[in-house]
Amino acid sequence: MKPTLLATAALNQTPLDWAGNLENILEAIAQARQADAKILCLPELCLTGYGCGETFAAPHVAQKALELLLQLLPKTQGLTVTVGLPLQHEKALYNTVAVVSDGKLLGFAAKKEFSNGPFLPEDRWFSPWEPGKTVEVTLEGSNEKCHLGDALFESSGIKFAVEIGESAQSRPQADLVLNPTAVPFTFGKMQLRRKQLAKLAKESDAFYLSANLLGNEAGRAIYDGAALIVSGQGNILAETPRFSYQDLQLVTAADSGSSKPATLPTWETSPNIKHEEFTRAIALGLFDYARKIRCKGYVVSLSGGADSATIAVLAATSLKAAKAELGEKKLLQKIQEPCLTCAYQPSKNSSETTKNAATKLAEALGANFYLLPIGDLIQSYVDLVEKAVGKNLTWEEDDLALQNIQARARVPGIWLLANVQHALLLATGNRSEVAVGYATLDGDTCGGLAPIAAIDKFYLLQWLAWMRDHGPEGLAGAEAVPALKLITDQAPTAELRPPEANQRDEDDLMPYQALTMIEEMAIRRRMSPQEVLEAIKQEPKADGVTDKLLTQWVRCFFQRWSQSQWKRERGAPAFHLDDIRLDPLTWGNFPILSGAYAEELKELE
Repeated sequence: MKPTLLATAALNQTPLDWAGNLENILEAIAQARQADAKILCLPELCLTGYGCGETFAAPHVAQKALELLLQLLPKTQGLTVTVGLPLQHEKALYNTVAVVSDGKLLGFAAKKEFSNGPFLPEDRWFSPWEPGKTVEVTLEGSNEKCHLGDALFESSGIKFAVEIGESAQSRPQADLVLNPTAVPFTFGKMQLRRKQLAKLAKESDAFYLSANLLGNEAGRAIYDGAALIVSGQGNILAETPRFSYQDLQLVTAADSGSSKPATLPTWETSPNIKHEEFTRAIALGLFDYARKIRCKGYVVSLSGGADSATIAVLAATSLKAAKAELGEKKLLQKIQEPCLTCAYQPSKNSSETTKNAATKLAEALGANFYLLPIGDLIQSYVDLVEKAVGKNLTWEEDDLALQNIQARARVPGIWLLANVQHALLLATGNRSEVAVGYATLDGDTCGGLAPIAAIDKFYLLQWLAWMRDHGPEGLAGAEAVPALKLITDQAPTAELRPPEANQRDEDDLMPYQALTMIEEMAIRRRMSPQEVLEAIKQEPKADGVTDKLLTQWVRCFFQRWSQSQWKRERGAPAFHLDDIRLDPLTWGNFPILSGAYAEELKELE
């Protein structure tokens, strides 16, 4: 029998962008037909977009998706295609995949199990389909009947099943399994997915097609766009390149044993794979966010420290890598006048060290750079309040207030600069400091997006050193940034106290490595203060670290953590790349007011 060419795709969709989503689907169909493929797997909920949130509950959303599906039918002549959409049936809404073949609707497969991740708590809007159940339905706008539920389909002499969900098990009687599950990116997940899909295909002795979404679909989740074709022997025959700036990626492979396994790019097997993934994921997420809100680039308040340097490097990388892959003409179609603008805003407490670091880094990145001194602004606020309250403000009595006014005085000017340039202002806070409230509301937390607010500071310092010396492998337009040495040679400091105070962030808090360890135990593993203390005592200790000091750090973390939820509620949207999330809208739904840990902390020895 002549081999059948199979195709799968990754699509960069946007919630409720009916025209754009349909255009990408039609282009994928056109590319599959041009390649002479006979079966095409497209991703879950690709008609509506995956992250529609509360609008899934609006009846018109499912109705519109069904209308578009029926419009697609004539476009599938000579091809079998799976298209994801919500489907209303008997007062319940289901996450389904329509199977369309040669212009006809064959039926729908419905999702049976939900992972209920942070970006789509599916059981809030969708009902799970009962395993083994199949019903006949007649769709509004069509007189044809089709089935909904568990069933095998057939096309080009191939029997295939459609299964939605990461935990799906393929059917042994099928020649082919189509899995359109949209899988958000997290560190290291792709390496596990490849093994999982190879295992499923081999166990069922069936070819396996996995589709996915691509890019920053709805604001917080980033999809790497990995779509795979796996043989019944467990060999990955084809895989779309990850983190592409294209609207879609499509690959094909024949359902025959003669197909050769795919070769991964060298960066995929790099010992620095986490750094590689981080660079690519955040850069793509930034680019998509900016273009989907129709901004012309990014603005960063560049302090000369690690966090803002990280943001600036990633923002520059996103524009350079996009231009290298898309070409200038297509880039300008997506983002008009793309640019990165940085500003250094010194107070009288700022140093020549950070000024030089900010200046040199902006120059190395090719960014527009402005020097915006804020000393007079700060003094005007201090004078105003001193006159109102009838006393002088001093560092001895008003330390926190005098620190915070500096952070807040930087905000109106940088917002104005971003607005004038029609650009996206990027907040620079990291997860470690967000966790313990070491941030100033309406100060360094301000921005339209907080790209690294879900990444710990200890990791960011490692990434900066890698980016300084090596940089991503084979990412066109991105390279090492030696100017980062001016950043990495410094001890992290907010520079909000007078220079003679020699302020250091880790002195105010604790070493970032310890903070990261405590945070992981407390938040991801949900350990109590006493449990965290006992666990961290078992870890190797640096010179000078005593059990008394560890107790102090654990107490510091839990006190600050329990008092800082009100700050986390005000944060800008953040990207999430691992399983520790503080965003109250997606996972970190902790009480703003609580007596948490008060008794436990008293008992710490």
